[in-house]
Amino acid sequence: MLRYEYEAIQQVLRQNNNMPMSIEDIAAEINRQGLWTKRDGSLADAWGVGARAINDVVKGSPPMFDVLIKLR
Repeated sequence: MLRYEYEAIQQVLRQNNNMPMSIEDIAAEINRQGLWTKRDGSLADAWGVGARAINDVVKGSPPMFDVLIKLR
């Protein structure tokens, strides 16, 4: 199990040849592979994956992930 959620996101994206994935699909794959859980033992969710993806931008740090938004 990985220590940080962003490491799990990176691993899933690398396994998918860095192709764009929905945050729901990323969270599902993290849980399917058992890569990471929250401190309380609960599973990764789409909200947490999305929050991690934009966290660097909010902090003013160089972003780790590209974040794309479009209408469904």
